[in-house]
Amino acid sequence: MVTYDLKGKEKNSKKYYETAREISKKIVRNIMITGEDFLSDYMKYIEDNKIESLRSSEEYSIEILLIGVLMLEYMDNGRAFMNKSVHLYVSLNELRNSSEKFKTFIDKLRGRFINRTLTKKKKGINNYTLYDFYLVIRWMEAVGDFQEELKRIKGWYLFLESEDNEFVEEFLIYSEEIAKWVCSVCENKFSDYLSNVDNYLNSYKEAHEGKEDIIFCGRSKNQYYLNIIGAEIMNDVYKDRFISCKEKRVYLPACMRKNKETCKSIKTNEGFKCMKCNKGCSVRTITLIGERKGFDTMIIPHQTSLFDIRGKKEIGVVGIACILNLLSGGWKAIRMGFTPQCVVLEYCGCAHHWCEKDVPTEINYSVFRDKFIKDSK
Repeated sequence: MVTYDLKGKEKNSKKYYETAREISKKIVRNIMITGEDFLSDYMKYIEDNKIESLRSSEEYSIEILLIGVLMLEYMDNGRAFMNKSVHLYVSLNELRNSSEKFKTFIDKLRGRFINRTLTKKKKGINNYTLYDFYLVIRWMEAVGDFQEELKRIKGWYLFLESEDNEFVEEFLIYSEEIAKWVCSVCENKFSDYLSNVDNYLNSYKEAHEGKEDIIFCGRSKNQYYLNIIGAEIMNDVYKDRFISCKEKRVYLPACMRKNKETCKSIKTNEGFKCMKCNKGCSVRTITLIGERKGFDTMIIPHQTSLFDIRGKKEIGVVGIACILNLLSGGWKAIRMGFTPQCVVLEYCGCAHHWCEKDVPTEINYSVFRDKFIKDSK
């Protein structure tokens, strides 16, 4: 099932991009004003403890929203998992990420364990304590789908450890309230583009029962909103730096190929290089644009294989992805040393996660050219 479509009820996705830009600016302004004390305290903590090179307030605002969304969605899962050992799950996840040879076998094992234990929920009262936050973090570690998100929120956990209980409670309540507000705003603005998400969530379990992707595919609309807003904010933060990069690359998903069976792409250290074999293929179109504009294009079979080679900050990358992969892909690019931008797939088309059979995906070429290529000349 195609869960989202950026065209909505329009002829193209221009309206979607206009709305996403407008709403993301409104949201980040609100968080930076209402959460100013939390942001300044956290950024001071980072500087004092030399945690990382300080990033922008806008980026840390996304992380506050992230925490609120995750606490709302997974607190009951964390509570149900509280007496289980996390070590087996983490070991399987690490082995899976380090061994291509055993990946399929390990995913089958992960699917059994995830469906048996990690999909369970236990209702309770949220006390807004550090322990509540900890339960969600350890559950996410066990799932294995949240590597980049965990790298962000663990910093906040360590920060909250240094504060008193009253501060922790105030922060967690604030993050949830912000998440609720953002999701209500987005529901009003983006419902036409996500019209099939509810139908999909009501029926996906049968097709994904026993599979390792059942939690990823079951992410609520709130996480679609989080990615839409977060990706726009990050695009805005990094746009000038991206434009100034002398070298640029485009990484796009395998679902954009016209025909995966006849695709003649060649494997390289960074992904698969398009050989322009099919005139109707979107990958070929982007590759040809790259030849004219001076950027390299690579097909990435899965997000986990993104950026195997560490980058340099003077290398700008455009990542093309479906909505639920936008933020994690951007965070990984930053962590690996690249300067990122993203373009959203017009719709999802992957048979592995969403559709009964593969549907070749597209992007808005006007947005691609104007926002990331033309402006960088």
